[in-house]
Amino acid sequence: MRFIVWGAGVRGRRVRYFLGNRAAAYIDANPPMQGKILDGLSILSFEDYLLGRDGLYRDAWIIISPRSTDFIESIARELDAHGVVKYFRLQDAITSYYEYDVSQMIAQIAASFVSQEEIGLYGLDSFHADLYERLLEAGRRPVLWIPKEKWEQEAGRRAELPAWDIRCLETKDMPYILDDVALLSRLTNTYATPEMEKFHNMYEGRRCFVVATGPSLRMEDLETLRKHHELCISMNGIFHCFDQVEWRPDFFLMTDQLLVRYEQAIDTIDVSYKLISDSNLDFWKKKHPDNVYRMHVIYGHSMDDMDCFSNDFTMGCYGNFNVANACLQFGTYLGCKEIYLLGVDFSQLVGKKDRVSHFSKDYDEEMRDEDFITKYTDAQMQKLMLKGYQAARRYADNHPPLKIYNATRGGYLEAFERVDFDSLF
Repeated sequence: MRFIVWGAGVRGRRVRYFLGNRAAAYIDANPPMQGKILDGLSILSFEDYLLGRDGLYRDAWIIISPRSTDFIESIARELDAHGVVKYFRLQDAITSYYEYDVSQMIAQIAASFVSQEEIGLYGLDSFHADLYERLLEAGRRPVLWIPKEKWEQEAGRRAELPAWDIRCLETKDMPYILDDVALLSRLTNTYATPEMEKFHNMYEGRRCFVVATGPSLRMEDLETLRKHHELCISMNGIFHCFDQVEWRPDFFLMTDQLLVRYEQAIDTIDVSYKLISDSNLDFWKKKHPDNVYRMHVIYGHSMDDMDCFSNDFTMGCYGNFNVANACLQFGTYLGCKEIYLLGVDFSQLVGKKDRVSHFSKDYDEEMRDEDFITKYTDAQMQKLMLKGYQAARRYADNHPPLKIYNATRGGYLEAFERVDFDSLF
């Protein structure tokens, strides 16, 4: 099986990298890109693909790589209108498939089973299609299970895979079926970061502040935190204020792969511990100071799965579309029992290039470049972020005496009890 990646942007290129020689071409709707060669592959227009689908690309399946739900569905409708059934939505696959290099994980999965043992794969998506063929090459016996409620719906795609062992699944209660990112991580330990254990309960019983970068953040509040020796976790572009204050956070987290533009700053900023997502593949190919730690981030099974909360950083945290949410998870892992949010305005005007989303004008301008805007203009952004905060609230409610408060000056986040920042000192 070969694949054509629809979308020659950041996500599409990552998928092409993981596919290796299984990638046959790109499709991109941007006319200036069409006809060019990228990563050794031709960039086609959709019309180019239609001309070659019964010839050069007869065996190729399309992977729709963009993030925006509206864009994904418009592409799917166009494919359906032209009778194309051989396609996958990338967002239907487990996130590890398109956020990390999965070759090691797949090799370990294949090695975890004896050759005569059936390996159940749950659902027809790009990850399981790729994994199915790799398992075959490794001499294993994959079986693709499709749930009963989707069996007829998948009739068209099943017909395009006549040689595959595809079966209808009456119940999902089968222990050897691989469909969940956490299960895959436990099975292979591919993404485990045991060095995170040093942080577990490091500050048990303490209170801490998660300092975000919203426009309400005041420099005098940071100085208040410094004078009272408060434990602080911060993120991303917070270092834009370091020339204005003596305050420094104790921990610095970064979960977004696009923010590796700050590689030099990450290595040099005066922060004791810096935790950076392992999805930043190019970043982790280089050597960094000893206080820079690899952190596994699970970005969600799909765009609608943003409501998880991790209590084990050795196995990863959930991205939940927001680095402040990862900081909340880390605060609980440190053993903190009171966590206060500061500078979490929750007021982004999604898709507006003139929005004010950060305390620093320079930081706002940096985040306004095309790559960043393209990634974050989905209309569901705040809804998904809110789901993540609600998950944090549920976790705190279910794990007393842990409490999470919102000490932000203003803003629109009401998932947590509000407290006045000044009253805390």
